[in-house]
Amino acid sequence: MDDTMEIVAQLPNGCALYRKPNEAGGHTYYSDEVGGGVLVWDTSLVEFSTLLVAIAEETRRRRQEYHAKREEP
Repeated sequence: MDDTMEIVAQLPNGCALYRKPNEAGGHTYYSDEVGGGVLVWDTSLVEFSTLLVAIAEETRRRRQEYHAKREEP
């Protein structure tokens, strides 16, 4: 990660969440979960509630798939 980034949090998986100011006046968040870093969220691209709904939908879908597999004979 570059010098303009600050560590926001240590993640439960042992990686870290970083952020740096973006050109629109917000922040861009990255994680080091993938070698060299990976974009997590840019606050100037989508409203945080959109991200929360996407996470909720992914959780719902995974739960549905999990229960479907458990019901298979």
